[in-house]
Amino acid sequence: MTAPATSSPTVGRRTVPVVVAALVLLGVVLALGPTRTGLPLAPDAAGDDGLLGLVRTLEDLEVEVEVTTRPPESVSTRAFVPLDVLPERRRDEWRTWVASGGTLVVADPSSRLHDEQVVAPPFGELMAAVEHPPGCDLLPAEITRILHDRWTGYLPPTDVSCFDLDDAAWLVEVPRGDGRMILLGSAAPFTNRWLAEADNAVLAATLLGPEVGDTLTFVPRPSPEEADVTLVELVPDGVWRLLGLVTLAVVLAVVARARRLGQPVEERLPPVVPSAELASSIADLTRRAGDRQGAAARLRARARHDVAHALGLPRGTPPQEVLRRLVATAPLDETMARRALLDDPVGDDDELIEVARSITTLHDRLEGPVLPADDGVPPGTPTSPR
Repeated sequence: MTAPATSSPTVGRRTVPVVVAALVLLGVVLALGPTRTGLPLAPDAAGDDGLLGLVRTLEDLEVEVEVTTRPPESVSTRAFVPLDVLPERRRDEWRTWVASGGTLVVADPSSRLHDEQVVAPPFGELMAAVEHPPGCDLLPAEITRILHDRWTGYLPPTDVSCFDLDDAAWLVEVPRGDGRMILLGSAAPFTNRWLAEADNAVLAATLLGPEVGDTLTFVPRPSPEEADVTLVELVPDGVWRLLGLVTLAVVLAVVARARRLGQPVEERLPPVVPSAELASSIADLTRRAGDRQGAAARLRARARHDVAHALGLPRGTPPQEVLRRLVATAPLDETMARRALLDDPVGDDDELIEVARSITTLHDRLEGPVLPADDGVPPGTPTSPR
């Protein structure tokens, strides 16, 4: 029967760097991903969250689209702000333009162009796309349902509101001087992902280009030096995801290396000092301290270990038992053996010298032949303790 194979700890330790490297590589691929198709809500972005489809749809309807962050000279045109990261001085220009009679459609509920109160969408509408009918006279009858997700609402400050969400509305019209702002809960219906669903394209044409030949001012993200954003906000999301994954990989590597399968095992490290120098140092310290009993105890402990090994006795055998077995096995003087093995008191230097001589004699006798004992101890030849 073949014994089951066991994995080597070394192999396990070598596996950890490989796993960490694989996680880091996977993180780079997931974080950076494929080539970008444009920033979210950008007029030239072809991704699901871009607005390139909206721009082309309006151009097909013969609506001229101008992309700029500056208000137009004429207030007869309309303007669209899908995402408000404008600097405050530019917002003041747009507020002045609206008050002069312009119509500004803002699809960013967090925009500071207005001060309307926003309510979060219901939890269920965060999980999937939901349809809502307009339920107002502001939009034409052709618009019967709008489909998208995240129906963020405004508490309607006026009677002009559409797409009721309990006590709020997804679309509200707010007068500002001689002009007006049309506030949307999001720009999601106009993105490439949702524009072709339900009546979303009709809603876009109604709000942003109601007549052939109209002009729409599309307000994009401003340039980095003009945008009202911090340096941290300019870092792409993929970089943050990459940093998070690298941090996770490092934490997993630390946990794997620090993992223990039980209680810590006591390991006796070898002395860094050569054995001869260590013995000489201990002897010198013992001599300076006048510790004759301690020096004799170290000599006797080593002698008992050698005798027990020579007689085949287990480790930890009591000194009295070691002495008895030795005397019963070998023809030795019991007084000399007792002086060499038992921790009897040592009064002066002469007695300590006698202990050392007895141990030396004992070692010499153990290297010779051993006579059988008379008390039932099996005969044998002890091995050399050296």
